[in-house]
Amino acid sequence: MQTVSMQKIATDFDIEIAKTEEKRKELLTNLSNQDANSSNLMQQMDQCTIQNRQLTAERDGLLVQLEELKQQKTIAQNKTLELIASLESIARDSQLKLSESLATNSALKLQSLQVKAENQMKLLHLQLSEKTQVIEINKLQLENQQLKTQLKKEEEGRSCPICLCPWQESGNHRLVTLPCGHLFGDGCVKAHLRQNSTCPLCRSRAKLNNLIYLFGFNASTSGN
Repeated sequence: MQTVSMQKIATDFDIEIAKTEEKRKELLTNLSNQDANSSNLMQQMDQCTIQNRQLTAERDGLLVQLEELKQQKTIAQNKTLELIASLESIARDSQLKLSESLATNSALKLQSLQVKAENQMKLLHLQLSEKTQVIEINKLQLENQQLKTQLKKEEEGRSCPICLCPWQESGNHRLVTLPCGHLFGDGCVKAHLRQNSTCPLCRSRAKLNNLIYLFGFNASTSGN
């Protein structure tokens, strides 16, 4: 009985030892897994540390760049203010120059208009003077023409229109007339009527026997 009990106890111990061995193996496995996990965690921690350092360096670089940008912004703002002040000064100067230029242009335009008006007045006076001169010249020409016409009429009244020589009271160039009323020298109109049967001036019909002697009677007319 004791042997069976001992065997049973031994068997139980063996079972317990086997269980304990399995637990030990599980613990070893778990420990091994934990070591692996710890190693992974350490690697991850190292990577995080490296990334943290990189991020810190990048952050520091960004802070430096931000500070530089702030300085550049301040410089740009100052330059902008200076540029605005310069532009305002230029605008004021330009406005002043524009006002002066407008005033000068207005004065020049006024002066130009005055000169133009004076020139137009001079031109008008000159044109009026020229027109007056033309009128006077035309008047003189008309008077001259009238005098010439009058002189011509007077000359025609004292001379034969055929030979343009003054007629006489007797002789071959005594004064005669035709029925139309035109006056001629006797010899001139006879020579004409021997070849033509018309008045030398108005071309009305006339013959030798139509001659009228204003100073006496010419006996030779009937024979011609």
